Amino acid sequence: MRRLSDRLSYLVSGITGRLDQKPHCPACESRAAIVCDRKWFHTLFECQNCGLLYRFPSESAKQTADFYQAGYSEPQATDMPDDTALASLVATNFKDTDLDRHYHLRVIQALGVKPGMRVLDYGANWGYATLQFKRLGFDVTAFDISRRMAAFADKIGVKVHTSIENVGKGFDAVYSCHVLEHTPNPRQAILDQLSLVKPGGIVIGHTPNGSKQYRDKRKNDFHRSWGQVHPVLLAEKFIQGVAGQRPYIATSDDRPEVLQWDHKTQVIGPLDTSGLLFALKRVGSI
Repeated sequence: MRRLSDRLSYLVSGITGRLDQKPHCPACESRAAIVCDRKWFHTLFECQNCGLLYRFPSESAKQTADFYQAGYSEPQATDMPDDTALASLVATNFKDTDLDRHYHLRVIQALGVKPGMRVLDYGANWGYATLQFKRLGFDVTAFDISRRMAAFADKIGVKVHTSIENVGKGFDAVYSCHVLEHTPNPRQAILDQLSLVKPGGIVIGHTPNGSKQYRDKRKNDFHRSWGQVHPVLLAEKFIQGVAGQRPYIATSDDRPEVLQWDHKTQVIGPLDTSGLLFALKRVGSI
C-alpha cells in the first residue's frame, strides 16, 4: 500500500494543482476534453482530439519519475520477496503465482514473436518476466526506470537497464505489461518503442482498459482503475491515432482476434474486460 504521507500529498495536489494548471492532454496538448469521472479533487478527462484519458491535475515528468523511484508502492508491482521466497520462485519458474507470465508468452507468440527473436521487456520491474522469456529461448533485453528494481534483478542474474539509450535498437518486438498507464506521455512512449524495433517489428502492450465499452459496462471497476498510480488510461481511439496508417490490433485480453490478426490490417475487437491488449506493426518511418 502507498504510504499515508504520499496519499495525503496526492490529495493536496488535487487542490493546489487547480490553482496553477489548466486541463490539457499530455499526449497532444489539446484542451478539448469531456469529463469521464471524478475522485475527490481530481478529474479524469477524455481528450476529444486523440482519445487519451488523463487525470487532472497532473504532475511534471520529473515529479512522476521521482514518484516511481521512491514513492511508488503497489502489491505485485513493487513487492520484492525475501531470499527464501525468491529461490522458490526461481526454482519453480514462478508457476501459479501472480508473477507467472506464461499467458503473456502465449500472447506474444500468437502475435508472431518466436523464441530466438530479440525482445525488449519495457518496464521489466525486477526481471521476473525477463527471466521467464529467456528460459523459453527469447533473446531478451530488460529496461526499467527504477534503479531499486534493477538492483534487485541482479539477484536472479538479470541485467535491467535504467537508461533507454543503453538498450540498443533493431528489436523484433518491444513488449510492455501495465507500464504505459504510468507514463506522462504514452503517445511518445509508444513512438519511442516503435523506433526501437526493426522494420516489420511490432510493439505489444497490455494496459488497463480505458474504452467506453468497458467503463459503461463496469462503472465501479473502471472508477478504481485510475488515480495517483495510473494518471492516464488508453482506449481504442488513442491506439488508432498513434497507429495512423500502420497495421494494428486493439482488443480485450485473451481474445481469439489475436490469433487471427494478419499483421496487415487494422482491427478493433471487443473491449469489454478490464485489460486492453494492443499491437502495432512498424512500417515506414516513425
